[in-house]
Amino acid sequence: MQIIILKKEIIRKKKKNKTILEKAENFATIVASLVDGGAPVLGSSLPLIPFFFGASLNLFHFIFSYVVLAGLLTYLGVFLGQISGGGRLRYALHLIIAGIVTLIVSALLGL
Repeated sequence: MQIIILKKEIIRKKKKNKTILEKAENFATIVASLVDGGAPVLGSSLPLIPFFFGASLNLFHFIFSYVVLAGLLTYLGVFLGQISGGGRLRYALHLIIAGIVTLIVSALLGL
């Protein structure tokens, strides 16, 4: 029983004596985990929004969904170009072309 109490005190002291670098590392790990988990959910759910409007699906829903997806890819390309210091237009074009290639490959696989 005494050993368990001593172990708990040691653990509590270790938690209190964290350096600012350890605290920053823990915070960055949590934020990175939330971003890495939340970004795909948000990015994949936004193009689905047009499908919730309307009684029956038609070509407009699919076209509008692709427009939303192209907008997201453009925004992501501009953002990546901004934070990397590269060309914003170049990154946006790269992502849009990647999206078009992905669309063509998935359409061909569906045949």
